[in-house]
Amino acid sequence: MHIRLSFTTAGDFQHAMGLKTGCREWEFIDTIKMERTNMARLLSDRPDNPSSAGVGADRWIVQGTEYANAAAKFWSALLDEREEDYPAADRLYMRASCGNLLHPGLLDFRVEVDEAVLDEKGLDALFQQAAAEWELVGPPPPVRVEVAQGEQKLAAMELPPDVMDAELFPHFLCWLLEWAGLSEFGWNRKAVEGSFFALDPDRGFCYQIRFHLSNCHIHEGLFDRTVTIWGERRRKERKESGA
Repeated sequence: MHIRLSFTTAGDFQHAMGLKTGCREWEFIDTIKMERTNMARLLSDRPDNPSSAGVGADRWIVQGTEYANAAAKFWSALLDEREEDYPAADRLYMRASCGNLLHPGLLDFRVEVDEAVLDEKGLDALFQQAAAEWELVGPPPPVRVEVAQGEQKLAAMELPPDVMDAELFPHFLCWLLEWAGLSEFGWNRKAVEGSFFALDPDRGFCYQIRFHLSNCHIHEGLFDRTVTIWGERRRKERKESGA
């Protein structure tokens, strides 16, 4: 029997380090929602980073299915900030060096722990071991993002590490591929393109998203992944009632 520990952002893992409980099943509130009021904005390199409160959807509806996960919150927040902070921009570039191939299993970020190991060591010991390994190898590399208008670069920065890093990046890329309805057998091609529509039913926004993903194999399972995102956000048109 395995116990599954779920972490949706790097901040979840860091937050879990300080938690103690006798429960065997853990469900962590995703950090993007939990810390919405004090999380730094994603696309600001200012030292006095304003809060990101008010941006991002609590849920997206894509092809009739509702998604209230960290991916929907992250991608909607990113597009909201591009729309509000850089209205002249028409695209985003995101890049990171990542390990492993993209596959549907990355849609759910979970770590499985054998129950026998859990009984022998205890949850606190497992977390301490993970923290020690984290200290030894260091944190994952950052994800770089550029905001552009055509070929003109408007801004460049690293995404906040408590929200996104190179280890988490593939998980969020997989959601773009999934929402676009692309076959998993083509996710790791050198060039992948897709598009989809998403609805934020709570705030009345419609998102039209198109992306180009470049997968460049560097060596020994390490990939340089760059995604270009063109996104448009607009108010959902209200149907007029009959006279």
